[in-house]
Amino acid sequence: MHPISIIELLISSGGLLTIFMIAVILKGKWRKRFFGVAAMYLVIVSVFFLARPYWIDFQQDKKVEYLEMYLKEKYPKETWEMKKVPHREAGFAHLNPYVISVYFDTEPGVIYEYYIENGNEISQSGYGVEEGSIPEMIHLER
Repeated sequence: MHPISIIELLISSGGLLTIFMIAVILKGKWRKRFFGVAAMYLVIVSVFFLARPYWIDFQQDKKVEYLEMYLKEKYPKETWEMKKVPHREAGFAHLNPYVISVYFDTEPGVIYEYYIENGNEISQSGYGVEEGSIPEMIHLER
């Protein structure tokens, strides 16, 4: 499990424990209300942790569409392959799932990474080169 996930779970558990402890201290109708608040909090946090991977997948798909339109406009005669971060697989949790890697067919051995924000703000956030190759970097955006 990724350290950020552990921290999120600890904070969520701490919030639930705090609400539960307050409910134990109080009496009467306030105790019942705080137990109800604790139950609602537990449901909300559970839905958040269960729905988040699907939300990330949905956002990734939208960003791929935006990037596809951007690349078709900027490089109309080029062909490319895009790869998303497989955020659900072990070993990839430390990577930003919203960065999309693009491999241009005319420039083998080079990976360009794009970050899309708000659908219309697309920027090249980085690049990578295979070891031993010295490419021209014709798609590098400065």
